[in-house]
Amino acid sequence: MPHHCSVNVITSFKLMSIQKINEYYKKIADVKRFSGTNKETSIRRYFAELISHYAEPKDLRLIDEFPIKNTSRIADGGLVTQSRFVLGYWEAKDLGDDLNKEIENKIKVGYPTFNILFENSQIAVLYQDGQRQECDIFDAKALHQLITLFINYESQEARNFRDALTKFTKDVPDIIHVLQNMMQNLEQENHTEFVQKRKDFHELCKVCINPNILLGDINEMIIQHILTED
Repeated sequence: MPHHCSVNVITSFKLMSIQKINEYYKKIADVKRFSGTNKETSIRRYFAELISHYAEPKDLRLIDEFPIKNTSRIADGGLVTQSRFVLGYWEAKDLGDDLNKEIENKIKVGYPTFNILFENSQIAVLYQDGQRQECDIFDAKALHQLITLFINYESQEARNFRDALTKFTKDVPDIIHVLQNMMQNLEQENHTEFVQKRKDFHELCKVCINPNILLGDINEMIIQHILTED
């Protein structure tokens, strides 16, 4: 996608998101006006809808009442990938609660801080890898930034894997060259086991794939297998 198109898509999503945040403000105001209360149980589903707006374009889902791994605790929501990997948790609290004390108590009983969003409809607090950020929920731009960070979280393990994959991709031509030299040396040395097994594999490929398949093709297949085995 051209760079200017990417910028336009990001800008468009941000504008839609700010609109969704404003709709969230209206919904919780309506609940208070109609019922006289803004208790967590009455309004938390609207914040869940807001998170889902950010999550769905990335093929993520916010699942209600989600169990926290290795504990008996249940978070108000779990942010989950299609492969059922838990990317984070969301926890809503009452406006009348001492939010900092509630957060402290949750962490003490096992709520993880790798990526968890706490909110009480007035303040949002995000922990990522133990680092805390917070914002006034009624600052729409700040709230947009905080939820975006929550949704876009990437674990250290994922970052390490991505970096290793990038390095491996850059190293592939050198690795192929080394493997080609190794095979050539084994062939020149008439390494009995290697030569016989490659011959057996060549004959099998003639039967199963193409009777005209060449030995050079077999060498490429062996190298591809080595590169993709792990």
